[in-house]
Amino acid sequence: MRKILICMFCFLAISSLAIAEPEKTITLDVKDMEITDVIRMIADQSSLNIITSKNVKGLVTINFQDIPVEKALDAILKINNCGYIKEGEIIQVYTLPELNQKEQFAQLYTKVFRLKFVKAVDLKQTLTSLKSGRGRMEIEPKTNTIVITDSEDGLAAIEKAILEMDKKQETRVYKLSYAKPLELQKNLQSIIPPTEGDFLADERTNSLVVTASPLLLEKMDALITNWDKQIPQVLIEAKILEITLDKSKLIGVDWQYQNPDPKKHSLTFGAKNLPFPESVTKVDAFKIGVLSTDDYEVAIRALESSTGTNLISSPRIVTLDNTEAKILIGSSEPYEIFHYDAEGHVTGKEVKFVEVGIKLTVTPKISQDGFITMNIRPEVSSPRPGTVTTGALAIDTTEANAVMTVKDGNTLVMGGLIKDEKQEIIYKIPILGDIPLIKYAFRNKYNKTVKKEIIIFITPKIVSPGVSEESNEQGREETANKTIGKKSKK
Repeated sequence: MRKILICMFCFLAISSLAIAEPEKTITLDVKDMEITDVIRMIADQSSLNIITSKNVKGLVTINFQDIPVEKALDAILKINNCGYIKEGEIIQVYTLPELNQKEQFAQLYTKVFRLKFVKAVDLKQTLTSLKSGRGRMEIEPKTNTIVITDSEDGLAAIEKAILEMDKKQETRVYKLSYAKPLELQKNLQSIIPPTEGDFLADERTNSLVVTASPLLLEKMDALITNWDKQIPQVLIEAKILEITLDKSKLIGVDWQYQNPDPKKHSLTFGAKNLPFPESVTKVDAFKIGVLSTDDYEVAIRALESSTGTNLISSPRIVTLDNTEAKILIGSSEPYEIFHYDAEGHVTGKEVKFVEVGIKLTVTPKISQDGFITMNIRPEVSSPRPGTVTTGALAIDTTEANAVMTVKDGNTLVMGGLIKDEKQEIIYKIPILGDIPLIKYAFRNKYNKTVKKEIIIFITPKIVSPGVSEESNEQGREETANKTIGKKSKK
């Protein structure tokens, strides 16, 4: 019998919890009615005990349909610079000055909060913003406790905040494959506040240790997975040619119209009837265009067979996406730096070096549609003796910056890099001009300045590590065919 009564009691208790009382709502439609009368109507509909101060005055025009009581009361009072406090089953309505005065004389309570998972010091800034002007807070790091003295409402708000923040944290170790732990730690710290997580970078094992709440760790899983991925690589193939310019050849690369048909233009720089680039851009003294793969082969063969053309270098370099690649064809020239004392006497000197010649800096950035945007900085420099200081070195430099977007596997051609090269020419009578002592009477020597143009072909190709070049080329062709198919459908 006793067991039956206990079961019935449990069933009734559960039933009473299951059939929870719904939230009280009200419906009001009034115009220019005194606020005290409106509050009385709210009390009648909701069966709440509401006391209104005599200083609460004003007119109210509202139209509420099934609005929760406290939200409706709060909206009406805010418009009239009033507010309310709830003590037990009684709601007391006051003007804002009265509420401030009441708060100054409200009874203060003290409560000790012992934190389990979060450091008390980390919550100081957050809790300081929640306490009232009369409230006080003390933190004890040794026992990891916070002592709060404040009004009843202030303590309730602080307690609610502590319960939300003092949750169990987990520690997770992320073994990184490609990202650097210090850089990843810096990125995460810029996003996540110090109070929400701790990060430890272990360079020895290339891993990152994170201590945070389970919910935050789920978000970090997605971030770290996105950052710790293999970076695409770009193979940069370059051909650097030197063309000797004379009166019969145009100075610089000249893309011109040699055919009335706009689809049959040509590119001339010494050699004739070369393929016309898809796009042409002029940057100061430089001219830049883009050639398809077939047109590039035609242009190279025509140039190599042309007189006065010299292939200087044909470098190939692989760089990561959005990472600078640098090619230098030249030398490091020494120059001296003198150190002087306050009286102008030389106290010492040191020798430094400067790079001169043909320098090419390329920073590729891969887009999702198979195109590559390249930030290109070509430079042609040559040393000469300085004119002011004995032993000084002067550098004549021609350089520019350009940004171009090309399809994976297409070739970018740059011209307009003109430099002057001094040549010593000797005219002599055969045999007599080579006899010692008397040879100078049968020869003539003079210096000549020859203009030469540097032509640079740059072909960027997206490569996948561990995949052969043939497979990369096949994938490039498949991507190009898909792109052509999409355009034809349109």
